Amino acid sequence: MLTLDYYLAYEDRKGINKVVLQLVDQPVNLVKDKDTLIYLMRSYLYFLENKDLAMVEQLEVFILDNCELSEVKSEINILHQVYLAPSEQLITQLEEQLKSTDRPEQKLIIYQRLNLVAEQLGNEQQAEKYLTRMQELAKNNIKLEKMEDF
Repeated sequence: MLTLDYYLAYEDRKGINKVVLQLVDQPVNLVKDKDTLIYLMRSYLYFLENKDLAMVEQLEVFILDNCELSEVKSEINILHQVYLAPSEQLITQLEEQLKSTDRPEQKLIIYQRLNLVAEQLGNEQQAEKYLTRMQELAKNNIKLEKMEDF
């Protein structure tokens, strides 16, 4: 896993492909092997961001077939929609998620996803709104954490 971590850190596509293909070549219970699940999810996100559709599809199938956790299945579905099938309906769904959480780190992730979807849909004004809210939330929480250190 350290090799995959290295390749992901340096965005070495050939290295990431090589290790991921080795991992998906053998069945594994991803519920029990959380480290492998984490690295595969990181790789999945890498492939989404780089529009490597063949690897995205292969990882989706492998993760969904080898992990029974509903949270993971939901996350795969959301990420797929954010990067490959953005829609106004997805924006509504993400805004509902935003209302249902009080955790700043979760809100930051949702704002980032909203920003990506709005950009892909060509709504630059809406994307800018989400980016501004994300920056304000990050700024306020960093200040809060610094104050709590005293």
